[in-house]
Amino acid sequence: MQDAFAYCAELVREGDRDRYLAMLFAPAERRDALAALIRDNKTFRINSDIQTGAKYGMQTLDGYLMEKYTAGLIARDEVVNKAQDPTTVIQKLAEWEAAQAELAAAQPEVTH
Repeated sequence: MQDAFAYCAELVREGDRDRYLAMLFAPAERRDALAALIRDNKTFRINSDIQTGAKYGMQTLDGYLMEKYTAGLIARDEVVNKAQDPTTVIQKLAEWEAAQAELAAAQPEVTH
């Protein structure tokens, strides 16, 4: 099995350096599956595989951007401009911002 993975990794490294580098950031437990998807030209399934691999610490780019935005580390524009699916991200941002507004409105105003 390791020989098959090494062969897939070599094909990806030679033919698509960006995907190869991205694959290196995947947890070791998921690299075989990602290499196989790339080799079989099923890259449309990678996001699904990443979501399935959440228990291994994998996350989508859009999920990572949202996490950094909600932590106050990056600007809203950065999230939208760098997202793979800006339409969905804009919806998620609107939902999160609405929830934050509700929380702020529910808290009593503190005066000194």
